[in-house]
This record gives sequence, C-alpha cells and structure tokens, in this order.
Amino acid sequence: MFARTDAFDHLLDVPLPKEPQQMLQRALLQIVDQLRRGDLVPAELVHHLRWCLAKAAGFPAPEHLWGQQDASEFFLTLLDTLHAPVLSLRVVLMHGGEASAGDDQVISERMIELGLSNHTGKRKRACSRCR
Repeated sequence: MFARTDAFDHLLDVPLPKEPQQMLQRALLQIVDQLRRGDLVPAELVHHLRWCLAKAAGFPAPEHLWGQQDASEFFLTLLDTLHAPVLSLRVVLMHGGEASAGDDQVISERMIELGLSNHTGKRKRACSRCR
C-alpha cells in the first residue's frame, strides 16, 4: 500500500489528536521509509507497528494479538485509526417483490473487498468476442 505508490501518503502527514495514534503514524513512517529505500523491514519494527496499532485502536491487551490474523482486518483497523477517508457507495437491491425504502441506500466503506478466482487450470478460456 505504501511501497510503490504515494496515494496513501496523506495518512502519514495528517495531524492526529492522541499520542497513541501519533506513535502509530511514526512507526508506519519508519516502515514506509525502509520499504521505499529497498531495505528489509526487521521483525522488531513490524512487532512495534502491531503494538502501536493495538494501543491506538484501544485493544485492551495487545500482547495476546501476536498470532496469525486476517490481513484485511489489520488494514481496516489501520485505516480507521488513521482516519482515512471513506468511500460512499450506493447499494440498490433488485428483487421481484415490492419496492421499499431499504432497497436503495448509501453506505460508507473504507475498503472494497473483491473476490478473486484462484483458478489454476491449464485450459485457457477464450473470450467470445475474440474468436
């Protein structure tokens, strides 16, 4: 997210009100600097980033969080803690019943999750327009 693009750099510069959030921002900046220099990021620095995120997000005891976790949850917690902007999405439910007020709504998301196929078959699928 930070290594090859500067699209998220505003999250590193935005003034944050609380000290735990500022510590998280500084730890993330250290990692981004190392990634952009092409250096390896030591495990201690990643551990410190996770600790800072747990403290800034208000988790009670970050010491128990060192197992394998879902990367998307880490990403969402990071974006939420750094006050990243949200995406407004319009959701329209299509069905055969009567239309109601809940069928058309606007939701706010920090991340859009896309399902990607893990198809590893050897057959190539040709596009019908390319034949």
